[in-house]
Amino acid sequence: MGRALFPALDVVTARRLAMSLDEVANRLGGACCADEFVGALEDNGHIWEKVRRAAGRYGWSVPNRVLDFELGSAARARHRLSDHDVEAIIAINRQISLAIKSGSAPRIPLG
Repeated sequence: MGRALFPALDVVTARRLAMSLDEVANRLGGACCADEFVGALEDNGHIWEKVRRAAGRYGWSVPNRVLDFELGSAARARHRLSDHDVEAIIAINRQISLAIKSGSAPRIPLG
C-alpha cells in the first residue's frame, strides 16, 4: 500500500472537498434554469481553486489542462458551453471526489 494521501488533521478538509465536488456535479446535472446553472459553474470554479491548492500541496497528478478547463468553466458559461463540456465537468468532479474519498491521489487522463 502507498502512503496515506492526507495527514490526520486534513481528513475533514478532504471529505468536505469531495462532498463539494459531488454536490456541484449534481447541481450542474440537475439545474432547472440558467441562473442555477451559472451559479453552479461559479461554485465549481471556487471548488477547483481548492483542488488546485490541494494538488500542489499533496503532489496530485492533475494536468494543467484539466485545471484550466475546470477553473475557466464559469467564464465560458457566459459565452456558451457545449453539452459535452458540461458532461466532462461533471465526470471529472465525480472522478476526483471518488479518488479523494478512497484516499488515492487523483490521476486524470488527458484523453
